Amino acid sequence: MLRGVNKKIIEVVDTQSDYFERAILFVKDRKLDENESEIKRNADEFMKSAGSLKLRRILYHIPIMEVIKLLSAACVGAAIVLILTLL
Repeated sequence: MLRGVNKKIIEVVDTQSDYFERAILFVKDRKLDENESEIKRNADEFMKSAGSLKLRRILYHIPIMEVIKLLSAACVGAAIVLILTLL
C-alpha cells in the first residue's frame, strides 16, 4: 500500500558508516519551500552528527554500576538456588 507519495526525500549514499550503506531522509512539509542547496546542507549536517562518537557512546555505553547491580543479582539468585538444592 502506498501513502504519502508527494513527500520530498533525500537519499544519502555516502553515510561514512561501517554498518549502513545509505540513508533516506524525509523532508518536513513546512521546509519544502526552502531552496534545495539549504536542504542538502542540512542533510549533510544531520548525517555527520548521526555518525559522531557521541551517538556511538550513547548506543554502546553501559554504566559500570548497572553491570555491578546485574552481576550482584545473578550471584544472589545463584546462591539461593544452591541453598535450595542442598536442602
